[in-house]
Amino acid sequence: MVPAAELEGLEGHLLVCTSCQERLRETEAYVRIMQQATAQAAADQLARQGRWRAVGDWLIRSFPATAMAGAVALVLVWGIVPYYRTSATAPVAVALGLTRGDESLRAHAPAHRPLALSLDLTGVAPFPSYQVRIVDSGGAAVLDATARPVRDRLSVTAPARLARGTYWVRVYNPSEPQAPLREYGLALE
Repeated sequence: MVPAAELEGLEGHLLVCTSCQERLRETEAYVRIMQQATAQAAADQLARQGRWRAVGDWLIRSFPATAMAGAVALVLVWGIVPYYRTSATAPVAVALGLTRGDESLRAHAPAHRPLALSLDLTGVAPFPSYQVRIVDSGGAAVLDATARPVRDRLSVTAPARLARGTYWVRVYNPSEPQAPLREYGLALE
């Protein structure tokens, strides 16, 4: 604060000095700008607090429904999704045996899934390995593999995801791949 005696002299000087008048106007403008900025910052802070208070009130009111939805989502993610992934990508085990021409005895499996085929070799001439070919109903080869038998059974994995339809699984002597030793019917649905 300026003492009263000095205040009269200061006011008198301001009446005649244009340079000090300009500085005083600049100082007053700066003070006004700072007051407006402070008022705006306080208003913005109140608005943010109001928004967060509204969000908090909504969460408190809807907590039971939100908690239930979250619990259901967790059950789906932890329970069903891993089961679906495992079951959808794991090969389906299919045992193939002689059908003796009866199409109703043809093996059935789901389409678009990898297959773990187990072929019965009972009565087939023994070889150290066999050529296995899967052909579609038109005779086009969709898989060729070589496998070694274990106790009259031959295991072949068909990683190709075959479409719906009728297929034939043929077993050949690798040294004579023109004449099948045995043929199995396979229906993919």
